[in-house]
Amino acid sequence: MSDGVVFSRLLCELMGFEVDWVKSGYCGAARVCLDQPRNTVLITKILKIGVVVKEWVLGDEIVTSKIVESAVNRLVASTEGDGMRKRAAEMAESVRGSAAEGGVSRMEMESFIAHITR
Repeated sequence: MSDGVVFSRLLCELMGFEVDWVKSGYCGAARVCLDQPRNTVLITKILKIGVVVKEWVLGDEIVTSKIVESAVNRLVASTEGDGMRKRAAEMAESVRGSAAEGGVSRMEMESFIAHITR
């Protein structure tokens, strides 16, 4: 399995996460999962909703604009990217439904809070 820096701004936006892309160090391509290589595998290999921008073995090597351009093209101008966006949108909808009033996650959280505040 390949670990790497994941270019998953699309996922963050679809899931409603707010990330300061400039402060993250890449001005448009956040370093997601930099300290969590296993999440890279989850996002790229299992969920298939992101692409590897830089392999971990390359360490502190700078990500060039050509590398970022290639990742962006894979995400927005390919059938592979279409599939990623579709899966991410489906996942986002599922998460929103689960967190909404009456959703499974919401009910579990309310049950937990009720239990610990007795």
